[in-house]
Amino acid sequence: ATVILKWGITLARALAHAHHKDVLHLDVKPGNVLVLPDLTVSLLDFNLASSEGDDIRLAGGTLPYMASEQLLSLLDSMIEPHAASQVSPQTQPAATEETDVFGLCATLWHLVSGEPPFGVTVDMESRRHAAESMLERQKNGVAPEQIARIAAVLPSAAVELLLGGLSFERHERPAAATELAE
Repeated sequence: ATVILKWGITLARALAHAHHKDVLHLDVKPGNVLVLPDLTVSLLDFNLASSEGDDIRLAGGTLPYMASEQLLSLLDSMIEPHAASQVSPQTQPAATEETDVFGLCATLWHLVSGEPPFGVTVDMESRRHAAESMLERQKNGVAPEQIARIAAVLPSAAVELLLGGLSFERHERPAAATELAE
């Protein structure tokens, strides 16, 4: 657990550095974390990266690590073209630092427990159905058995911090990766 907490601090600092440069990663997941021979970590793959000020749709990412605002944007992007033009800009949630905080917390949760906090959706009939299912799971919060599983490994303060970072409402998450690192 100590190694993963150290990795979390390193990754949070890497995100904070990117955020300071006005770059959002938007695809933080275990597959984008490189464990080096000295057991330190690096954050990889900024292919979906964007600036917080960019006026873009965030329709990419890996479902189990996507924040609610990313899932909502993905679902909005699946609306038929004539309906999409009627969607107001306010329904297009913007990505913020809290979006990356969610991805990092989901990643750390997976590294500690062996599975993403809200499960996976590999058996779903479509990406839309999978995104809807993941969004519903996030609304319901992390399952008590998942919390018990991780609480057996991490100190309660770390569990609470991760749960806060996995909040459905982004304003309930730590506002910045620096908060997570501290």
